[in-house]
Amino acid sequence: MGRSWRFVGRRRDRGRGRSSGGNSGGYLDVVNVLLSHGASLNEHNVVGRTPLMKAACGGHVEVAKVLLERGASINTRSNEHNESALSVASYKGHPELVYILLEAGADDLNFALSAASKGGQVAVVELLLEYGAEINSSTFPLPSPLECAISNSHLDVTTLPIEAGGNINGAISNGNTYLMMAAGKGDQRMVELILGYGAAVDAEMENGETALMISCKKGHTVAASVLLSYGANVEHMTADKRTPLMEASRAGHFTTANLLIEKGARK
Repeated sequence: MGRSWRFVGRRRDRGRGRSSGGNSGGYLDVVNVLLSHGASLNEHNVVGRTPLMKAACGGHVEVAKVLLERGASINTRSNEHNESALSVASYKGHPELVYILLEAGADDLNFALSAASKGGQVAVVELLLEYGAEINSSTFPLPSPLECAISNSHLDVTTLPIEAGGNINGAISNGNTYLMMAAGKGDQRMVELILGYGAAVDAEMENGETALMISCKKGHTVAASVLLSYGANVEHMTADKRTPLMEASRAGHFTTANLLIEKGARK
């Protein structure tokens, strides 16, 4: 992308203190001048972003409107991360821009939903769901909206796809469940949230491990305590004869091991 477009995605014109808010400050005048002199609407920079993507990134609503009116390609993807203007605006949390792009025909709602979930953007997630984004979908390189929200500990976002029908017991990209992922991070509040929505506490991986075993071998005592309070099997044994107590003890997590013993573990 030529040097003329580089300013579009910036948050502020440092020399003149121009705001990057909805009215785009003085950027709009510059954009109109560039376009009147033949600047390319759909030129890609080194990572594949177009002027519209850069406007979406910076939240420049009026600039985006002008680019769309002049015929900017709305569904072009970047070279590096498969981004579009919609997914960039969604991740950055610009609901007004997201609405404009949706009304203008942006079509990558599912990828945008994952991007918004990863960014913790509640208002954008709600908007994309209203427009029909699919709850349990995933679009490379991002996983499902639930996995994006849970892996980034966005509690408020996590509730939205669940309540809209997301499969809380679905397998994530590495074969674990969402509960296992949260337990493996020691994310107590997320573990409580997921269990409260009905996640299967003793679901097993292919190797027989449960969320409790995963939390114990990593020494996440509080998360393990939450799992036990929801009925996790303290003496669960895998096919190769491993138990939560063995995993905690082998890893030297004696506080976790003591918790398991207090809850009745013997092996």
